[in-house]
Amino acid sequence: MKTSQVSKLYSQLTPKEQAALVFEAKVRRNNDEADAIIASVPVQTYPRYHFDYMNRSLGLWQLTGFYGTIYFKTRTMMLSSNNPARYLALIASMDAALVAVCDRVKVSVDAIKTQALCLNEPVFSDYAQEDLVDGYTEIFQRMVD
Repeated sequence: MKTSQVSKLYSQLTPKEQAALVFEAKVRRNNDEADAIIASVPVQTYPRYHFDYMNRSLGLWQLTGFYGTIYFKTRTMMLSSNNPARYLALIASMDAALVAVCDRVKVSVDAIKTQALCLNEPVFSDYAQEDLVDGYTEIFQRMVD
């Protein structure tokens, strides 16, 4: 059979059958056959939201989960510690960083805190430390960028 005739036969196979044949051709190092099979695989397009939208949306959800988790973990450690001042600084710095990042990306701090179950929880603002704020800001910003 001619190559074009063989290629037509490949297009009559199911995608799962085509995948198996490509796998076997690659194992045999028969790249020509693999390329011919791949060329016969139907191409599908899927509608999806804009890439920037999806990244920002997923990043905000990730930030929400992360913030809530570390907030309550830190609060728990603070309440069970003999030296709570250290944890006050962490919570205050996290909150200052969250405010800064939310301002940059134009999203409500209250929306993040509501979803993280942290709305109206104490944040001990007087204890924020600049170096910790900077560190948390970088972490939070990377999540939403």
